[in-house]
Amino acid sequence: MITAAIIASAILLGGMLTFSALFTPLAFARLPKEVADPFVRGIFPVYYLVMAVLAALGAALLASKRPQEAVIMALVAGGFVLSRQLLMPIVNRLYDQREDGSAKSREWFEKLHRLSVLIAFTQLFASVGVLISLVQ
Repeated sequence: MITAAIIASAILLGGMLTFSALFTPLAFARLPKEVADPFVRGIFPVYYLVMAVLAALGAALLASKRPQEAVIMALVAGGFVLSRQLLMPIVNRLYDQREDGSAKSREWFEKLHRLSVLIAFTQLFASVGVLISLVQ
């Protein structure tokens, strides 16, 4: 079970790093804005779902032998669900309104986008911590 949890956690971590440090920046750097925006917006729900499943799998595999790590992975999974189901739709709507020139939407978009980045970094660091704990 621990070996499977390590594999799930490593895939989760690799997915988060690849998506945030490589895939998303490259999409915006290499594609025209009118292509990159809907492309990345279409990928995010799938990304959040896959990462939530991997984190939940890790939590389930760790529950009986490593309960502290299981709780951390469950919280990571919850963060992905929260981001996908609640935060992402609001951020997308505010982004569209911001593009239409709404100053209030721009302000809220920036705040909530920063929150989503904070959640993502917290998930990343938590996953690194769990993975380190599991391989020691």
